This record gives sequence, C-alpha cells and structure tokens, in this order.
Amino acid sequence: MIIQIIGSNDIDNENLGKYLAKKYGFEIYGIDFFIKETKEEVISNYLDFVFKDNDCIVVGMMSNLINSSFYKRRYLIWLDKNDENKINNKDKMNYYNEIFKEYKICKSNKIIIKADINLRDQEQLLLNIMEKKDYEYIQRKNK
Repeated sequence: MIIQIIGSNDIDNENLGKYLAKKYGFEIYGIDFFIKETKEEVISNYLDFVFKDNDCIVVGMMSNLINSSFYKRRYLIWLDKNDENKINNKDKMNYYNEIFKEYKICKSNKIIIKADINLRDQEQLLLNIMEKKDYEYIQRKNK
C-alpha cells in the first residue's frame, strides 16, 4: 500500500508523513529519493519503486518530473490550507490548479483534509474515512 501526501506546504506534508510512518511502521520517502541525474534515471527509479508495491508513505509530488506521478497510490491525501496569497499570486494559483486536476483524475482513493488541524485529528479523520471507505470525503469546517 502506498500513501502519498500532497497539497499543502512541504513542512505540513512531512509532519503528517513522519507522524503516520512512525505510528504505523511504514517507510517514508521524500521526492528527493526519486530524483536522479537524468529524466530516464528518474523514471527508472520511480518505476522500480512503484512495482515493488511496499507499504510506505511518499511525501510531496513530482508531477513536474514525471506524468502520472500518483499511479498506484492506495490513498492520495491532499492537505488543504487556506492560503490567501495563493489567490493573489497567478503563478501559484495556476500551479495549484494543475496539480489539483491531476489529483482529481487519478484513480487513487482521494482524501482532502485541512492542514491546519493537529496531527492526531488529521490521523483520526483519515482512519474514519478509510474505515467507512468514504474516499471522496472532503473535510472542511466552517469558521
């Protein structure tokens, strides 16, 4: 089972990834693990990893290096953060929209949760969603 965490900033993604990996004994990989000298090496390294199908957590995204970078993910977790600057920054918003499109069309079980709640609450939401098999669930609290 491969779980991938994307969406928010790297620190939020890494924190949740490390928390879940430690608690459940999964290995954790950052995108740096896949990056090599040439694009061919990146693709080869990535394919070797995907087809081993180990239980692990991948933190971050590499869609700028390889298409279909969400392939064979059991769970694809999008940490959503209210980022006022994203709306005001055209490049940032375009990048966000591009990644979100790829996220929406992939065949992984998709979960969206807020990045600004604590790690235990994020974990509890993930467990509840996985247990109910409600993968299209979008968790948002009204302020």
